[in-house]
Amino acid sequence: MKVKQISIKWKLIGYMLGFVGAVLILLWLFQVSFLDSFYRRIKIKEMHESAKIISQNYGSEGFAEKISSYSYDKGMSVEIITDDGQIIFSEGDLHNFTMQRYTVQERINEFERVKAAGGTDQSFQDIRKPINPFDTEQNGVQLTEDFQKDITNETTQNHIEDNFDHRGSEYNDVKNLVYSEIVQTADGEIMIMLNTLLTPIGSTTEILKVELSYITLILMAFSVILAYVIFRQISKPIIKTNDNAKELANANYDVQFAQDGYKEIAQLNETLSYAAQELSKTEKLQRELLSNISHDLRTPLTLITGYAEVMRDIPGENTPENVQVIIDEGRRLSDLVTDILDISKLQAAVSELDLYKISLTKKIESVLTRYNKLKEQDGYIIEFIKDEEAFVMADEIKLLQVLYNLINNAINYTGADKKVIIKQTVENNHVKIEIIDTGEGIEKENIPFIWDRYFKVEKNHKRAKVGTGLGLSIVKNILELHNATFGVESEVGMGSCFWFEMEIIKDNKKI
Repeated sequence: MKVKQISIKWKLIGYMLGFVGAVLILLWLFQVSFLDSFYRRIKIKEMHESAKIISQNYGSEGFAEKISSYSYDKGMSVEIITDDGQIIFSEGDLHNFTMQRYTVQERINEFERVKAAGGTDQSFQDIRKPINPFDTEQNGVQLTEDFQKDITNETTQNHIEDNFDHRGSEYNDVKNLVYSEIVQTADGEIMIMLNTLLTPIGSTTEILKVELSYITLILMAFSVILAYVIFRQISKPIIKTNDNAKELANANYDVQFAQDGYKEIAQLNETLSYAAQELSKTEKLQRELLSNISHDLRTPLTLITGYAEVMRDIPGENTPENVQVIIDEGRRLSDLVTDILDISKLQAAVSELDLYKISLTKKIESVLTRYNKLKEQDGYIIEFIKDEEAFVMADEIKLLQVLYNLINNAINYTGADKKVIIKQTVENNHVKIEIIDTGEGIEKENIPFIWDRYFKVEKNHKRAKVGTGLGLSIVKNILELHNATFGVESEVGMGSCFWFEMEIIKDNKKI
């Protein structure tokens, strides 16, 4: 079932709207829904800190002036009451005072209540109508003589009257926050009582709602525009890369991927460019492989067919020599098929190693006996230079393939002197085998490709004198299975040296 895919444009717009929506929800919650709660917590914390400041400054020089200025700045009333109900300090708006309207016994009771509560107390009192400070009796409570004397002061009357006229109509939803704290001083325990009004914040909330409504619309529009701009900046090179990738899928390996733009896209384009180059090389090698295999198959088949027809049509041509030609070419075909199968198994990682301790030195000597006829008939010179006998842990059959293929390769490409040297060197617990020819050598730029199947330095395919032409690819895969290091050193006109190196072992145990 085909999965429905979403354009990056809509994903970006969705992400931006989601992010902005989350931010706006937080703003609405903290600026509107939780505003009253935050306001109350801040006021309570402020009064707690104020009580601490007052207790620290109590009894110091200029205490009254400091607290008076402080209470004015903070918009709160301050009362200090002793444990026997006496008010020893009062400052602030007189209409907010509570203890001034209480009897001495009621103050003592309040002191004991706060003390029993742990030394601190806070309460909210509804103010449903303004207090008229000019009444000598309020809510059935007789005012103290000091309070009555204080409110008859002309300055105090003007202040309270102005406050009453301008603020009285706003008190329907006002709450009075009273904070009390018992403090131990040198003169005994005192109760600091702070009083402030929690003014309604409804109008503030309405203002914030209007502001946030405009901010919401602006941010939503901005997020859509920003998402579209980002989409244009990101998607344009991606679309171009996608179009070029389609060309690559259609075997157009000359397609160019831009290396500029954003880092990630540039890296992707660089990877695709590399892939295009490698695919081009692979296609070229595949064409060469088919051409070379066809050539190697056609040659022995032509010889077999030709000799067979001669032996059939011409009396006396049914000789052992002609039969041997047919046999040799049949074996060549069999070897070619076997090598192709070996490469397929090795590269598919289905070929397993059967490891034993073997004498690499003796294996080389036994391999060289196969070339005695070639040395006698064609004049090849094959030398083996060795030091001590070296033992390695290896798969004997596959190691013999490595030796045969490297020696065959040297014989096929050696110089006019037909000389091949096999050199064994033991050093640092490793044995190094070098197969040296005196041929034309390999150009430096071609060395990385010589291990590929059927790669040929010459433009025209050359039929191998010995082997199938797939030897180096087999060598590479087998040595990699043995975790051996290998390589080639070559200069044009100076011949080539193929080598591999394995660890020497001293253990006869099979693994």
